[in-house]
Amino acid sequence: MRLRFYESTHRGVHAACNIKLGDVILFLPHDEIITVDWACETPIGAKMKEAGLKTDKNLHFTLQNFMATYILNEIYNKREDPKYISRS
Repeated sequence: MRLRFYESTHRGVHAACNIKLGDVILFLPHDEIITVDWACETPIGAKMKEAGLKTDKNLHFTLQNFMATYILNEIYNKREDPKYISRS
């Protein structure tokens, strides 16, 4: 797979080789999938709501903040977990 950038605000993923019917291109385990709605319902999301941040669907930037805060919180919480430490 290759990323292609069309404009500063548009990008896409393209196949670098032929794809056969039935080939798995990308597999994401269910417990690794994150949505904004789910991030807003986590403990860190609840704290953000308590602080008065809005979760209105029309406020895309605010929803991105919820997602970014959740991801950063997960990274912080897992930084010492051997499962998540880079082996490179």
